[in-house]
Formats: sequence, structure tokens, C-alpha cells
Amino acid sequence: MASAPSGNVRRLLDLSTGHLPRADRDRLERVRETDNASPPASCLAGPYGWLFSVATDLVPELWGHSAALPAILARARALGCDYVLLDSDGPVDEVLPFVARQSG
Repeated sequence: MASAPSGNVRRLLDLSTGHLPRADRDRLERVRETDNASPPASCLAGPYGWLFSVATDLVPELWGHSAALPAILARARALGCDYVLLDSDGPVDEVLPFVARQSG
């Protein structure tokens, strides 16, 4: 197996979007649907979730929702990851709260 060049391989924490309360998921969906809305952190949005860089903290005045997303980003940093993929079919991390079945 060939080795990858230094710096070209990054760690990613793959998680279920169920780690975010409904209000947070709705907020991120509005950001995705609105060209002029600013995301709360450096992220890419897709039809099934979001890819976040954990290199920067959330911009509090742009977020203003639950503590779930900051906790997810902190968990990824603690695990040495550069990115978090919040995917609708992603796995559950038992360390983080899982709120998918809650309405808000």
C-alpha cells in the first residue's frame, strides 16, 4: 500500500444528524437554502447533512442555538479530527447526546 503525502490525509468524525436538536437542524437547513445566509461555522451543506471544519469555533452571533453543535465540534477536536460529517444516516456517538426523536 502506498503511503500518502504528509498533510494530504485528514481525520473525519462521521456522526448522525440526530445529535442536533430539530431547531439546530432547521437553522442549518435555512442556511443551505438561503444564498445570503451565513453559516455559523465553516461548513458545506448537502442534501443529507453538513460537513464542518473543526479548525474554527462557531460564530456565536450567527449561531445562538443549542450547545449541541459546539459540543460536537469539541468532541471532534478531542479525537484529533479536522472535520465532522453530520449525516442523516451517520452513526451515533454514545458520548454525545442523541436527540433525533425529540421535536425540538
